[in-house]
Amino acid sequence: MTAILFSSTGCDEGMQMTGDVVGGPSKTPDPPANGEPDPDKTPDPVMNGEVKKPDPDKTPDPDDNTPTKPEPEPKKPEPEPEPTDTTPPTVVKVRWYTNSGLTRLALNTINPGAAVYVTVTFSEPVEHITGDDASARPALSLVVNGQATRLHVLPHNARDEAFVSGTCKPLEESADTFVCNYTIPAGSTGTIALQVGGETADTAGNAAAESQHIARLFTIEGPPPPKTKQVVPALKTLVPPSNREDLPPPQSGPGDFVGQIRTLYSTNGISVNSTQPLGGVSVTITAGPRAGEQVTTDEGGYYRFPNSSEDELYLRVEKEHFEPKEVIAHRARPTVSQRPTGPALSRNDPWNTPGTVVIGQQWPDAVRFIFKETLLPDDILFVRDDGYKSRELSVGSYAYSGLLSGIVTITADRISTNRDMLQYFAHELGHAHQHAVRITENTESWEETPESRAYERAREKDWDEVGMLSLDKNVTNNYPEAAHLREGAAEISSDYWGRDKWSAPESYLKTNAPHRFRWAEEWLSKKYD
Repeated sequence: MTAILFSSTGCDEGMQMTGDVVGGPSKTPDPPANGEPDPDKTPDPVMNGEVKKPDPDKTPDPDDNTPTKPEPEPKKPEPEPEPTDTTPPTVVKVRWYTNSGLTRLALNTINPGAAVYVTVTFSEPVEHITGDDASARPALSLVVNGQATRLHVLPHNARDEAFVSGTCKPLEESADTFVCNYTIPAGSTGTIALQVGGETADTAGNAAAESQHIARLFTIEGPPPPKTKQVVPALKTLVPPSNREDLPPPQSGPGDFVGQIRTLYSTNGISVNSTQPLGGVSVTITAGPRAGEQVTTDEGGYYRFPNSSEDELYLRVEKEHFEPKEVIAHRARPTVSQRPTGPALSRNDPWNTPGTVVIGQQWPDAVRFIFKETLLPDDILFVRDDGYKSRELSVGSYAYSGLLSGIVTITADRISTNRDMLQYFAHELGHAHQHAVRITENTESWEETPESRAYERAREKDWDEVGMLSLDKNVTNNYPEAAHLREGAAEISSDYWGRDKWSAPESYLKTNAPHRFRWAEEWLSKKYD
């Protein structure tokens, strides 16, 4: 019979039972090899309810089905409150127009009785309260000579008939841009400006800091006095030159100074293809010991000053209906101008023949101001083509090179039935100006010059804001694309000189091509060193 002995030991924390088999020695287990846990040993129970944290370096047991307590989710941050709008609205753009379509920008002056349309853009949407009294918002006024007129505010969908002088409305459904209509009272003078009142507020209730005048002041001017209509007289028909190329030079001694006067004359159309001798021309010495001595050319166009010890003579050449010319004639070098007015032209014979002077027809007095105002090549000439009768309308040309370099040719009947004669001259002088700029800038073409690039920018702005003019359509339809810039600029020059300067009762370019008008003001009068 085997007996089993039980023993019990008290413990503050609980009860532990141990037992040995009676009759056999107790066996102490071997320690685990290499520090490995004993697989037969039961882990100690959890004490005091503490959860033992897993060892992060310990490989988890795949057979361990003990549930794992999930990690708590991170706490979401509280949303930040949206900042309070405390910024007052400001005006960021104001534009003045002369038409309700908002395509024609107003210039610096406005005439009494004219309607103006003003757009004002704020930095943010503003309160829009309709009304015809001080409660209307935004608070907008037009100030004429210090006298403010409060503008009524209409709904955005107001009909056109309600949008009259003294009213404003949102531009389309915008809450940050408004357009106002106002007609300048008759008899007004002085200045006009837009005023934004301090009551104007944004949608958060932030009022504008203070009442302020916006944009530049415009000057109100009365209608300009009527311009004197200058009419270029019908061009005179010239008696053809003698064309006596067969005549030899006059007999002369070794000390004589001999030269020839020639002119351009054409009866075969718009092109001038030769020069011809011109008889009956007065040639006068203007400087030196023989100043005042005068001779007249013979039928072959020759002049002779006997017994001249000078290698060069200062001469004045003149004949009725021809442009007088003052030159320095040389025995061995080409003739040059006494007082060059612009860059020199490169020309062929007979221009390079020593002692030879080529003159052109007399310029109309009405175009002489252009020579004073703008850069032109030195010694440009005009010739009237009397043989071209196939059209009723006047036409013209300007030559850039060769024998005809610097020659303006006008073909016209006695009375032009289409345009003022001045504008034909002005158009060709516009090309002459382009030629002078090209020579001065040393470029292959006028299109490569800063003046041309400035014109192209002005043209694009006019087309975007106002639209194409009839002259633009004419240039586009009748000239190759490569010529559009220079022909368009010549047309603008023609209108600037021939219409805006003196002929039209109202400024055509200022209204219809304001950017190109400013281009003409700057570049056609530009001074070159």
